[in-house]
Amino acid sequence: MGADPHTDPFAPVGRGLAGPHPINVLLIAHGALFLGFDYLPGALRTAAAGGLLVAYLGVILAGLRVSADPEGLGAGGGILPLAVLMGCWALAVAWRPEGHPPALEPALRQVATYGALLACLVMRSRIAPGVLLTLAVGVAISALMHALLLPAEYLNGRARLAPYSANLHSSGYGLVAAMLIVAHLSERGWPGRPLRLTLMAGLAILLLGNGVRTPLVFLACYILLVWVSGGRRPVLPSPLSVLALAHVVILVLLLLLLPGWERLDILASGRLANYAERFALLWQRGGGIFLVGTGPGSDLLRTGVWWWEEKDSHSDLLKILWEGGLVGFLAMLWFWVSLAMRHGGTMMALSGAVLLSSAISNGYLARPNPAFLLFACAAARL
Repeated sequence: MGADPHTDPFAPVGRGLAGPHPINVLLIAHGALFLGFDYLPGALRTAAAGGLLVAYLGVILAGLRVSADPEGLGAGGGILPLAVLMGCWALAVAWRPEGHPPALEPALRQVATYGALLACLVMRSRIAPGVLLTLAVGVAISALMHALLLPAEYLNGRARLAPYSANLHSSGYGLVAAMLIVAHLSERGWPGRPLRLTLMAGLAILLLGNGVRTPLVFLACYILLVWVSGGRRPVLPSPLSVLALAHVVILVLLLLLLPGWERLDILASGRLANYAERFALLWQRGGGIFLVGTGPGSDLLRTGVWWWEEKDSHSDLLKILWEGGLVGFLAMLWFWVSLAMRHGGTMMALSGAVLLSSAISNGYLARPNPAFLLFACAAARL
């Protein structure tokens, strides 16, 4: 008798009579784009990303039509808040506010992130463990080859292992997502212990060599929230869990103990002064603009802190507030709170860690390519 896909988490649920399920094909295709990002022409990257977005939306509609998501997560908990945010963008474009004009590319990037999440959630029972393992192994091999064959990259005066996709930050977030995939598969005792340990150790070393702090902050928040929400096991081997949590503890202690705002702002690479200046600008907006924002991509501006070129907010949450206004911000907060409250709190760690890390960085919400790995893993854990 064959394995029952409803009781055996490693049954081949990703295949049907017509071959692999579309969600698994999409995940593999997105993985290929992520790992080949630096080697594809810009026009081809854009076309591939657009095709993936359309395909994700098709998977969502197909899943809802056959009630693959009985709790309606894709509709009331996901599609409606996203529609509200896009409505705010449309109003901002119609009003043509002063400042950096709205642009299509950042809008599609944000929609693509949520499209991947909703597609994975709606079709969570069809995500094949073998596909997840393939993605994690692909990230590990690509990161290792780039680290060995390409020169180090310098950030803030420190040498870091060469990034394998786009930049150091996207590469770091991809490594964290791959580690969580391996941890999820380990909870099921699959694959074999030698491969699990080798993968996890390699990914951990590569993450430390990547040297970017914000992916570690996300990882620490996720581990802490898993424990708080009653997780039975640590999601990662204890040495790395301790390291990630210690990283956040050190940051908190520095926040409390460092004398003077300036010293702390230097530690944050000027973020705090940038946030303060942007919030002051937000309060100066008129009522309508404050409510609906100034559209996607409009948070690019020169500030007194970063005066040499236009930069974004360096905070996903502030970016949403700036571009979608108070209405759009509350809609997306509703999305993540709604997600956290479903499935007996299983998704609380994901939602909480995304929000906490996005408050201080361009995290997963601004990076659809590494984000799809995280979302596929989180959906499969359900």
